[in-house]
Amino acid sequence: MKLLRQHADRRTLVKGAAIITAGTIGSAYVKPQLTGLGIPAALAASASTGTGKTQGYWVNLGGGGGYDKWSLQNDSNWNGVDPQPIYRGETWGSVFNTVPSYTNTSNHIVTYTGPTSTSTNATIGTVAGTTGSDPINKAAREIITSVLNAAYMGSPPYAYPVSYWINLWNSYASDSSKTLSDYQSLFSLLSTTYNTQ
Repeated sequence: MKLLRQHADRRTLVKGAAIITAGTIGSAYVKPQLTGLGIPAALAASASTGTGKTQGYWVNLGGGGGYDKWSLQNDSNWNGVDPQPIYRGETWGSVFNTVPSYTNTSNHIVTYTGPTSTSTNATIGTVAGTTGSDPINKAAREIITSVLNAAYMGSPPYAYPVSYWINLWNSYASDSSKTLSDYQSLFSLLSTTYNTQ
């Protein structure tokens, strides 16, 4: 009887180890299309964490959104878990790196050279409110959204803290090998995985 119990205990232990191992492998899996983006595996694999508000929520001028929560520095309407990280009137370059100019399109608002001499001094609020299909602007909008969500929700449940998202953008913007396709992929990842509510 004792021998049977030992065998049963051993089977349970082995079965439990297999479940844990399988769980570890499953949670660390990264989709192949994300591995080439220069996005850390931990970020790409953390989609099971809580998702935040959409970009539209934070720039909603029609009321009901988060537009008024970050209009001013130390805004009294900010009611996030962590301190307010950015405000609408802050210049882009005071928080985020700008990116190299691309000659095949001319409407990047966060480039060193752009459509106007003040493009590098665009406010964060202006960048957040851009529209259109420019990949760099789209990715920048989602980074702002991730920064706000990280502070508003706290991390966890949001995937990573404020500093992570700022560093992620700055790393992208400092890498001259990044293509417009890379920025489009970054936008797609953030808008469909992390900023969806």
